[in-house]
Amino acid sequence: MNKEKKQSGVAERETKKPKFVKSTLGIGILCAIAALVMIIRGVGVQPDITANKQTIAELESRIEAEKERQAEVDRMKENSDSDEYIEKVARDTLGMVKSDEIVFYDVSEK
Repeated sequence: MNKEKKQSGVAERETKKPKFVKSTLGIGILCAIAALVMIIRGVGVQPDITANKQTIAELESRIEAEKERQAEVDRMKENSDSDEYIEKVARDTLGMVKSDEIVFYDVSEK
């Protein structure tokens, strides 16, 4: 009787082994298909990634330019109360002169 149990146990293991191999092979194939799908989708998204990187670079450049402009505005704001700045704006922008100054205009053509 003990021999019969051993023989039936061996027979069960032999029948289970192909199932294990089939299930392992099936899982491997599914993993390979999933990896292939992910690679294909990754390649398809690559142009979008490149375009987004270019957009990011352009935006960073614009941010830097705006920071420089903001620094210039801050400097102008600090100097706007000084007499020198007020005089410069009056002369350059408004064309004003002091009351004791004489203005000469060059009308000759060069």
